[in-house]
Amino acid sequence: MTGPGGIGDGGLYANCTGGAHLVVDLAIFGDSYLNQGGTPASVYETTGSWDPEGALNWLMVSFMAYIGYVLGGWFLNEPGWVRKTGLLLGSGAAMGLTGLVLCGFRINGGFIPINKNLWSLSFVLVVSGLACAVLAATFLLVDKFGIWGGTPLKQNGLNAIALYIGVRLFLFYRLCIMWMDMVA
Repeated sequence: MTGPGGIGDGGLYANCTGGAHLVVDLAIFGDSYLNQGGTPASVYETTGSWDPEGALNWLMVSFMAYIGYVLGGWFLNEPGWVRKTGLLLGSGAAMGLTGLVLCGFRINGGFIPINKNLWSLSFVLVVSGLACAVLAATFLLVDKFGIWGGTPLKQNGLNAIALYIGVRLFLFYRLCIMWMDMVA
C-alpha cells in the first residue's frame, strides 16, 4: 500500500503511511531518523514517522534516471528524425499507459496509486512518459522544423551552474530580508 494512511481509505490502513517504504526505512534507519508527521499529517491525521526520501525512494529515482539514460542513448543513435520521434512517442505512450493501468486510471486508487512523495512506480512511469512526449515535441519544434529557437530553455541549459547559484543566492537574500523584518 502506498496510500496516505491515517483517515485515508476510511481509516483501513491508519498506521500504514509510506507502506513498504516505511517498513524498509524502519529496518535500516530506525524510527528516530524518520520525519515525524510529514506532508499527509495535516490532511489525513496521520501519526508516527515516515520518510519521503528513504531507501526505497532512491530505487525509483535511480530507475527513472536509468530510463532517461537508455532512451537518451537510443535517441542519439537513431539515424532519422521519424525514428527518433517514434521512439520517444512510442516508449512514452507505453510507459504512461502502464503507469495509468497500475493506478487504475485514478490518482488515489488502483494497485499502485500515483504518489509523488514516495515516487511510486506508477508516478515514475507516468512522468517518464510525459517527459518523452515533451522531449519529442521540443526536438521537432527546435531541431527538426526550426519553429522555435529554444529560448529560454537553451540559455538555462548553457548556464546551469549560474542558474543553480542564482537560485541559492536569491533564497539566501530572501531569508536575510525575512530575518531583518523579524528583528526590526
